[in-house]
Amino acid sequence: MPRLSLAFAFFAVLVAPLFGATSEPVPGLVTPWEISAPVRLNPIEPERCPSAKALGSADWKPAAPDTLGVIDIAALHPNPPAGATRIYARTTLPATEAGPRAFTFGYRGDLAVYLNRQLVFHGHSHAPTGAPWTADTTISLPLSAGSNDLLVVATRGADGWAFSVRDRDAVFLHAGVTRAWELPDLGGLESVAFDAKRNVLFASNYAGNALARLNLDGRDVNLTWMSGFRRPTGVKVAQDRLYVIDRSGLSVIDPESAQVLSRTPIEGAGFANDLVVHPSGVVYVTDSARGTLYRLESGKAELWLADPRLAQCNGLALDGERLLVGVSSSGTIQRVDLATRQIATVATIGPGVIMDGLVGDGREGWLFSDYFGRVYRANAKGETTLLIDGRGPQRFCADFEFIPSLSLLVIPSLHEQRLTAYRLAPPALGATR
Repeated sequence: MPRLSLAFAFFAVLVAPLFGATSEPVPGLVTPWEISAPVRLNPIEPERCPSAKALGSADWKPAAPDTLGVIDIAALHPNPPAGATRIYARTTLPATEAGPRAFTFGYRGDLAVYLNRQLVFHGHSHAPTGAPWTADTTISLPLSAGSNDLLVVATRGADGWAFSVRDRDAVFLHAGVTRAWELPDLGGLESVAFDAKRNVLFASNYAGNALARLNLDGRDVNLTWMSGFRRPTGVKVAQDRLYVIDRSGLSVIDPESAQVLSRTPIEGAGFANDLVVHPSGVVYVTDSARGTLYRLESGKAELWLADPRLAQCNGLALDGERLLVGVSSSGTIQRVDLATRQIATVATIGPGVIMDGLVGDGREGWLFSDYFGRVYRANAKGETTLLIDGRGPQRFCADFEFIPSLSLLVIPSLHEQRLTAYRLAPPALGATR
C-alpha cells in the first residue's frame, strides 16, 4: 500500500530484528503432528498421494511446532541418510460442519498438501537469504464435517526444510472480551482518544496527514475532520483540549471549534510518538527513535530524560506522580518518578514486541498492546494477562483507547487500516491467566 509506505517505515526498523522472537504461541496453530523419518524421493509424488503401504511402513514420531508454528525438519533430522530428502507429516482437522476454511502455509523447500488424500496444493519455495521462508500461502481447504486427514509431503530444498500450518483467521479472545464493532478500510489510524464532554472519539490519521472524528458506536466517521498535519501519531484529550503529536511537534486544539491554539516544536526529536498530559498542564513526549523523553511547558520543549533503559520507548501513561513508559527494546513497562527521574521495571513481556498503546483500566491496572496483535492487562503487582491475540491474521494493535465507564476498548491498526472496538467484562479485568 504505497500511501502507507511512510507510515510503516519507522516501524519496519523495529520489526526487522524483533519479528519471530516471542514466548506465546500464535493462535490457530495446527497441532499436534506426527512426522516420518526421512525417505527417498518417489518420482510419482507429489502429484499422487503416497500409498497406504508407504504411510503404514513409515517410522512416525510426534513433532511439535515452535511458538510461531514452525516444524523445522532440518533441525529434527540434521543428518538424514543419503538420498533421503523427503518426509511425511500428518494430523487431523476437526470441523463441526462441511465447508471451506482458510489455512496459511509457510514452508522452505518443496511442499505438497493433501486433504483426505486429495492434492490441494503443491509449491516450491524461493526464500531470500535471511527470510524465514517463502511468503505465506493461503489455501482454502474444503473440510468435511467431522475429522479430516491432513497430510504434508515436505522435500528439502536449497533454501531449507521446514513448514508451518495455521488457521488464517484465528484470534484469541479472553473469556471476558467480546467484539463490539469493527470498521475496515479506514486508512492509517494510529492513535485514538476519547472526548468525554462531546462523547466522541478522535484519531490520528497517520496516512492521511489529518485527524479523524467518529461516534462511540463507530458511525459518522470523518477521516479528515482536521487536516494539515505531518504524519500524526499520539493524541490525547485533557482539560477540554485535544493534544496531537506530529513531525512538527505538539499541537493543542480546541475540539469544539477545530482551531489550533498553539504549536510547540520539539527540536532534535528523531520520532516523537506518544504523549501524556499532567494535571499541571505539563506534557511529556516519547521519542521512539532516540529512546528519550521530552518535557513541554509554556511553549517550550526540553530533553528531559535519556537512558538506555528507554530504548525504543513508545506508549505513555500517568500513575500519580510517575510516568509509565512502554519500551520495545526490552518488552517492558518502565516507571519513571517525576521528581527523581528514577526508573524501575513494573511489568515484562520480553523481547519480540513493539510496545504501543498504554492506558489505565480504571481498576488500578493497566492495558497495553504489542503492535503485532496482542493486548495485555497488567495489575498493580505487574502480573500480566493476555486479553487479545490477533498475530495470526495480523490484526495489528496500535495506540488504543479504553473507556472504563463503558468498558470499551477501541483499537486502531495503522497498517491494516482497521478500527475495532471490544467490550471488556470483569473477568478480563481481574485475575491473571
